[in-house]
Amino acid sequence: MEAWGLAVVMLVSATVTVLAGTLLPHAWPDGLRRMFVGMVIAGTVVSLIYSPWGRRSGAHFNPAVTLTFYALGRVKRWDAVFYAAFQVAGATLGILIAGLLLGSLLREPPVMWIVTRPGTPGAVIAFVAEFAISFVLMSTVLAVGGSTKFSRFTGVFAGALIFLYICFEAPFSGFSMNPARTFASAAVSGSFQAFWIYVLAPPAGMLAAAYLNRSVAALPSIRCAKLIHDSSTRCIHCGFMPESERNARQPV
Repeated sequence: MEAWGLAVVMLVSATVTVLAGTLLPHAWPDGLRRMFVGMVIAGTVVSLIYSPWGRRSGAHFNPAVTLTFYALGRVKRWDAVFYAAFQVAGATLGILIAGLLLGSLLREPPVMWIVTRPGTPGAVIAFVAEFAISFVLMSTVLAVGGSTKFSRFTGVFAGALIFLYICFEAPFSGFSMNPARTFASAAVSGSFQAFWIYVLAPPAGMLAAAYLNRSVAALPSIRCAKLIHDSSTRCIHCGFMPESERNARQPV
């Protein structure tokens, strides 16, 4: 489920970036193109978070997210290992499928396999930007997810931030926030420019958010490693089982 989810994100991201970069009217300003891309990608992520598969796996779709929940004790060690492995596999599969479908439109400039690279301000600013957006996203997920009143909107908050990041932060770092996503594009393109930024900054930012959340008692904190935790879906992380499944397992 985690592999499938990230594969879909990569395929959609590649397709909408090609559409925005090569097929939309040239008169469209860059900001409007980023808004279009942001709406499609953020909408896809929100849909996946609330999908049956997203509700089942927890909708991490990002090794940095899984690592953070592991650090918080919400994910078991081997679950975290396999989550991360399949996230990388899913991202790679998604970009390869996109390459088959989109051909040279994806492989050649200006799209270039949607590789994430630092913007004009340089690598240091890109690192700071990736750290900051990862910190804010995870802080929001932990706080909103831990709120009794707003927890059901966790996916909406995450999607809104992704939209804003694509619109306003992407020019600084290329917007990754996801080591698996950056690895997939780098692996198929052979371009690992400033790859260290996208491996280090997102986990560091999210772990810093987890540390702050755990240190400040007044902050609400999500109780499980699922972004959306409902009463109808079994959870491998906290052991929750719907009443219908518990009754079905009762001996007759």
